[in-house]
Amino acid sequence: MPRKPVNQAFNKWRKHIPNDYDNEPKPLGETMPSFLIGAMLLLKDNPATMQQIIPLFASPGGQHRLAELVERCEQSLGQDDYEEATFRAEVMILFEILARHDVMTSPVISDPLKNIYRFLWGENGKDFRILFNFVHVCASKNLEKTNVVYVLSVYHSFVGAESQARSNEGYRDLGQKLLVLAKAALPNANAFDQPEIEQLIEKIEKTVLQASSPAAGSAGQASSSPSPPKYLVPKRHDNDFEDICRVSILPTVDEATAHRAGDPYLPTLNPRSWIDGGESATGLLDRQFRLLREDTVGPIRDAVRAIIVRNGFSAPSVGASSASKLNQDAARTFVYTGLEFLNISVDSFIRGIQVTVAVNQPSHLKEMPIPQRARWWETSKRLQNEALVCIVQPGVDGKPSVVFCTITSILKRSNDKRDQGPRPSAPIWERYGLSGHKQQAFVTLTLVNTDKMEGVDADISRILQEFPKPASPNWQSKSILVEFPNIVLPSFEPTLKALQNMKVTGQLPFSSLLAPTGPKASGQTVSIRPPHYTLKPGFAFNLKCLMKDGKDLFLDSQATFDATQLQNQSSLDATQAEAVVHALTRQVSLIQGPPGTGKSYCGIALTKVLIDNGVGPVLAVCYTNHALDQLLEHLVKSGMEGVIRMGSQSKSELLEPFNLRNVMMGNSRTAIERSARNDINKDLDGLRNDVEALVEQIKDAGSWSSIEGFLRRQYALHLKQILALTPASSTRSPLDFWLRGGTPIGNAVRRSAKDLQNSRLDSLTKTERSQLYEYWISVIKADPFEKLRPKIQSWIESQGQLEEVRISEQVRTLQKASVIGVTSSGLARNLNLLNCLDSKVVLMEEAGELLEAHSVTSLIPTVEHAILIGDHLQLRGQVNNYSLSSESSHGRQYALDVSLFERLVAPLSTERALVLPFTTLEVQRRMHPSISDLIRQSLYPKLLDESSVVGAYPAVKGMDRRLFWLDHHQPEEGADGSDTLSNSRSNQYEVEKVSTLVAHLVKNGYSTGQKLAILTPYVRQLQLLRRALSRHFEVALSEKDQAEMEKQGLAQDAPVPQMSNLKLNKDGKATLLDPIRVATVDNFQGEEADVIVISLVRSNAQRNCGFLRTSNRINVLLSRARHGCYLIGNAATAESVPMWATTIRLLKKGSNFGQALPYC
Repeated sequence: MPRKPVNQAFNKWRKHIPNDYDNEPKPLGETMPSFLIGAMLLLKDNPATMQQIIPLFASPGGQHRLAELVERCEQSLGQDDYEEATFRAEVMILFEILARHDVMTSPVISDPLKNIYRFLWGENGKDFRILFNFVHVCASKNLEKTNVVYVLSVYHSFVGAESQARSNEGYRDLGQKLLVLAKAALPNANAFDQPEIEQLIEKIEKTVLQASSPAAGSAGQASSSPSPPKYLVPKRHDNDFEDICRVSILPTVDEATAHRAGDPYLPTLNPRSWIDGGESATGLLDRQFRLLREDTVGPIRDAVRAIIVRNGFSAPSVGASSASKLNQDAARTFVYTGLEFLNISVDSFIRGIQVTVAVNQPSHLKEMPIPQRARWWETSKRLQNEALVCIVQPGVDGKPSVVFCTITSILKRSNDKRDQGPRPSAPIWERYGLSGHKQQAFVTLTLVNTDKMEGVDADISRILQEFPKPASPNWQSKSILVEFPNIVLPSFEPTLKALQNMKVTGQLPFSSLLAPTGPKASGQTVSIRPPHYTLKPGFAFNLKCLMKDGKDLFLDSQATFDATQLQNQSSLDATQAEAVVHALTRQVSLIQGPPGTGKSYCGIALTKVLIDNGVGPVLAVCYTNHALDQLLEHLVKSGMEGVIRMGSQSKSELLEPFNLRNVMMGNSRTAIERSARNDINKDLDGLRNDVEALVEQIKDAGSWSSIEGFLRRQYALHLKQILALTPASSTRSPLDFWLRGGTPIGNAVRRSAKDLQNSRLDSLTKTERSQLYEYWISVIKADPFEKLRPKIQSWIESQGQLEEVRISEQVRTLQKASVIGVTSSGLARNLNLLNCLDSKVVLMEEAGELLEAHSVTSLIPTVEHAILIGDHLQLRGQVNNYSLSSESSHGRQYALDVSLFERLVAPLSTERALVLPFTTLEVQRRMHPSISDLIRQSLYPKLLDESSVVGAYPAVKGMDRRLFWLDHHQPEEGADGSDTLSNSRSNQYEVEKVSTLVAHLVKNGYSTGQKLAILTPYVRQLQLLRRALSRHFEVALSEKDQAEMEKQGLAQDAPVPQMSNLKLNKDGKATLLDPIRVATVDNFQGEEADVIVISLVRSNAQRNCGFLRTSNRINVLLSRARHGCYLIGNAATAESVPMWATTIRLLKKGSNFGQALPYC
């Protein structure tokens, strides 16, 4: 018999909830079970109904039903049949509802859910004790039929809702009893329930029982580390904490100016040096946080310090050598002087507090016509949206203040309206923007330190001190605005915050594998358990979606399986089939894919199997937007439905309909969401009006009208004196006339404001008048400022509530997805959203390029299956600070660039490290065999060539050889030691040779980015190549290469197309004449072309290869070409590196080496 429609069933169920004004509703009695089961069925039929059901349980009427249930527990205790029925059909049904993942994580019902727990707690925990004592008694009698997971989940949830629970003795006692039952249930629990019960036991022991024990606190402070970590030295500054959760992400002034600012505690590879001595996941999270923060925030800290010292805001507190190092490591900055504060505001569409400022126009722009000035601001990419800036103000106590912000919007004046002049009614910043005013540029900023109210208070108070602007015509602002070009806060801040949050919650999936403890972790390979969800009784993967004949082929994660069955009946080769099987049967799976072996193909096959077996949504994570677009495009083209792409940086037209923003446009909001939005927006509108009014009062505090009103209320005699001093013929205000009067010579002793108040105003000197005036302003500002604080706090809270509603709307959309694609940084930015999903599987592509911090934060709490696909022999993750990199002799002890993937398959240190089993793909389908032989001989001895690349690839047109090294001895620029400051290199001779070769190849038909690419290791060489080639050809750079050029100050040439401007059409091809790609090797991994031309640059008597000495980078350079590869470089310099020596030997052996290019 079909069920009734959900809305009809819901309306019928809702009638059992009494009206809020009904103080004595009729008890449900024996219909209580059907009432609770009805709610559970509604949630299963339509999860969106929880937005109505849970608030109804939390309402006064719903609380009547909860109270009735507690009463039934008390009444039935000891009455066998009644007791059993109440427990099974009532209490456990309620617990099943409360323990649902979507109920526990939904932000829009978090408050009603907490109210339910608070009500069930009762006065001093009385109702809780009744309820859980009943549960303990009933479970003890029939443990095998009790769902221990529901019981422990609901028990633990009281901690987050009721502040008294953790310290309540009855709560702890019942917890101990429940843990005894849970541990007794473990041996007989099925393989599916066991891991979840174990996790809940551990969570309760750590977060409830141990945390509430006095002995636990003192024991936890003892360090088992034989050599105490460096953090035990005295604090270096006010942002130096043992607990990373107390560390502010951006640097404080004290941190930037401290004597030991450049000497932070940085944990090494050896776990024994970690904060916890390597005994838990805490040390792992702590290490990743500190290293990533030093890499991303360290340069900002050093730049702030250099700015403060250079502008005389503070004396240096370190020696000359240390200061020199800080300046060398500092981020690049642009400084704008004469900063004036114009306004503070809030905006309903922008989270945070906005500050509008004016700065001096750069001197060379002041005489430019407006159109030319506007073009300069646009092409220079200065003060772009989301750019990180900071306001630096000299302090009254000798200590400067620093307020970090991001650019919110660039205020532009429309050139086509310039003849009409500015709108008189608009504020000056709206009228002129960056370019419309000859002397000043105007920009709006958003404060970034809004997580903690004390930080907001401090920042706003510093800014409001500058209101109103001093009346003196000679006044000049000493404050400055500092811009950090190419530093985007969302690229690292969310990851750092995610690491802090993981430390607080203690939730790190697979912690026994990722952060092993004890003697067992000593470099040995271990076996891996199957994913938890595969242990559910009766579950087996059906691989029919991969089978050519579409027939069933079942894979049980707990049984042996012959992968040749899959290989024979699918398009997978032997190692790909083995990789797929192992990936599906290990909770942490690692697939190594050498160049061209089909890593992405395996990822797509795995995703198809997971979705076809109902294991979704799968979280697909990539390091770059380009790789993410490629993966999702393949899935869409294969016919997969339910693909959603998060983030706004996609360049694929094919994926536009699948962007989360566009998918959500087709979804309607629930009644709860609509109501919540309306209420919150009304609150925000009212708060915005209040904030604007109070800010205007503060800004106007120094005006005559404000002073006159103040004096009339407080000091009427002073008002009379000022008015009496003003001639009737004066065109100035009485206040202005009085301030300009008085003798210029002051008293020898500065008098207090109280003394000045008791003096005749006409007797005060000019200085004293200004002093008294400033005192009046401070008194006038005090009241609105005091009122402003709670308004801004309410604004921030309301914005947070609105964000929770947005998340709720997005969750409902994403829950229907099969695959959710997101970059690693995008995932960190959206953790609050993704944590609400019940995603069991995360698939990480390019895992060898992901910094470990990004991989770890991608493991959201619900993940039970992690698939990492990458290659630790190709490029590692990119870091800003070379001294933290494994390529540096000093940085090898930190090895921040080593990915989680590499650490798990080939750890640099075997100290307490587990080695996880992994599968290597062995058949490559990209390179001609003569090209693949270059990496086979050095790195991949088992690498095979697929038959399609052996005889099917054509010869390179116009060339006598498809593979050749053009040897030369022309020195690189600075080879004589004259250029010691730059880390980037160039070689003009190679630029000329590359240009000649490219021209020849283009004439022979290699005229697009798909067919021809030019690679070089160095950004400076990239600039010269771009400059030379763009004279004759359409040239394109990637966003990352363009940003790196700008970072090094090398992007001053005429603009050329960027990959960001090249939209991919529905066939995945680039438009805009499909220009030739010029790239650095570090930004070309994962890409390929028919013909690759390589400029090696390095050529010196010292035989110094620079960072071309690493096999990872050489590997990527040599493996991008399909048909032909041409290297131009000094072999004598290169062959000092073993892999280059092997390569040169092979090339010479095949007559592919010489000093003249082999044209034909």
